[in-house]
Amino acid sequence: NRTIEGVRTSQILPEDTIFYEECLPHRKEDSTDTRKELRGGWFEKSLERLDPANVLYLDPDTGVRLDGTKMGYQDANKYVFGEEIKPCYDQGKSVIVYQHNVRRLREDYESGIKEIGQCVDSCSNFRILRFKRNPVRYYLFFMQEKHSHLIKEAIQCLSQRPPYNFLFESVDG
Repeated sequence: NRTIEGVRTSQILPEDTIFYEECLPHRKEDSTDTRKELRGGWFEKSLERLDPANVLYLDPDTGVRLDGTKMGYQDANKYVFGEEIKPCYDQGKSVIVYQHNVRRLREDYESGIKEIGQCVDSCSNFRILRFKRNPVRYYLFFMQEKHSHLIKEAIQCLSQRPPYNFLFESVDG
């Protein structure tokens, strides 16, 4: 069950995990400005709900968008934007973001992913974990210093120790 509810009810995460399950409001018939305004309100509510959390996992359909696409454009609901990651990080939270793979040469694509780390200019602890099986995907880690030891240890465990290392690899940031 690949839904937030499915993850919540499976109890694979700690009991005190906080979820924000409200869908991003996005209707094709709305204007670009209306979609941007609705998204802004949704984002503010999500920050309020998730305020007690130390680590946020953002799971957009596709990943981070940094190419100038505006938040109100028709396909913007598939992405999280750098200007949404930064306030989360600036609140003292570590942020983990799902990034879908695209059909480009791995070296070119990973070079672009590394640039995503620059969307939070104050983040000195940025790491990338690649899931190697199809479909290939990436996990981007914007780590606060206070969480970095634990998150780096988890990345190392997944990328260097059996039984996980055949599935994951760390991408040098």
